Amino acid sequence: MLEIVWENQASEEFLAILEFWNNHNSSNSYARKLFVTVKEAEELLEKNPEAGSETNFQKVKRLIILYNF
Repeated sequence: MLEIVWENQASEEFLAILEFWNNHNSSNSYARKLFVTVKEAEELLEKNPEAGSETNFQKVKRLIILYNF
Protein backbone atom coordinates (compact mmCIF):
# COMPACT_ATOMS: atom_id res chain seq x y z
CA MET A 1 0.00 0.00 0.00
CA LEU A 2 1.19 3.50 -0.88
CA GLU A 3 1.96 5.97 1.91
CA ILE A 4 0.97 9.62 1.47
CA VAL A 5 3.59 12.07 2.71
CA TRP A 6 2.85 15.78 2.74
CA GLU A 7 5.72 18.20 2.28
CA ASN A 8 5.87 20.86 5.01
CA GLN A 9 4.99 23.64 2.57
CA ALA A 10 2.01 21.70 1.18
CA SER A 11 0.74 20.96 4.67
CA GLU A 12 1.07 24.61 5.71
CA GLU A 13 -0.68 25.79 2.53
CA PHE A 14 -3.52 23.32 3.07
CA LEU A 15 -4.02 24.54 6.64
CA ALA A 16 -3.98 28.14 5.39
CA ILE A 17 -6.65 27.29 2.81
CA LEU A 18 -8.84 25.71 5.47
CA GLU A 19 -8.37 28.76 7.69
CA PHE A 20 -9.19 31.08 4.78
CA TRP A 21 -12.50 29.30 4.15
CA ASN A 22 -13.33 29.32 7.86
CA ASN A 23 -12.82 33.09 7.97
CA HIS A 24 -14.36 33.82 4.56
CA ASN A 25 -17.57 31.92 5.28
CA SER A 26 -17.70 32.60 9.03
CA SER A 27 -18.32 28.87 9.28
CA ASN A 28 -16.24 25.74 9.14
CA SER A 29 -18.70 23.73 7.02
CA TYR A 30 -16.93 24.25 3.67
CA ALA A 31 -13.47 23.81 5.21
CA ARG A 32 -14.68 20.58 6.82
CA LYS A 33 -16.04 19.38 3.45
CA LEU A 34 -12.73 20.21 1.82
CA PHE A 35 -10.76 18.43 4.55
CA VAL A 36 -12.90 15.28 4.25
CA THR A 37 -12.64 15.32 0.45
CA VAL A 38 -8.84 15.56 0.60
CA LYS A 39 -8.64 12.74 3.14
CA GLU A 40 -10.86 10.57 0.93
CA ALA A 41 -8.57 11.28 -2.02
CA GLU A 42 -5.55 10.31 0.10
CA GLU A 43 -7.23 7.01 0.96
CA LEU A 44 -8.00 6.42 -2.72
CA LEU A 45 -4.36 6.98 -3.69
CA GLU A 46 -3.09 4.81 -0.84
CA LYS A 47 -5.28 1.91 -1.92
CA ASN A 48 -4.98 2.50 -5.67
CA PRO A 49 -1.81 4.40 -6.64
CA GLU A 50 -2.71 4.15 -10.33
CA ALA A 51 -5.60 6.59 -9.67
CA GLY A 52 -3.19 9.53 -9.68
CA SER A 53 -1.46 10.85 -12.76
CA GLU A 54 2.32 10.94 -13.13
CA THR A 55 4.30 14.14 -12.61
CA ASN A 56 7.83 15.17 -13.52
CA PHE A 57 8.92 14.16 -10.02
CA GLN A 58 9.74 10.61 -9.06
CA LYS A 59 7.22 9.07 -6.64
CA VAL A 60 4.93 12.11 -6.89
CA LYS A 61 1.36 11.71 -8.12
CA ARG A 62 -1.21 14.31 -9.06
CA LEU A 63 -4.91 14.04 -8.32
CA ILE A 64 -7.45 16.76 -9.10
CA ILE A 65 -9.80 17.38 -6.20
CA LEU A 66 -12.73 19.80 -6.40
CA TYR A 67 -11.80 21.45 -9.70
CA ASN A 68 -8.02 21.72 -9.60
CA PHE A 69 -7.55 21.73 -5.86
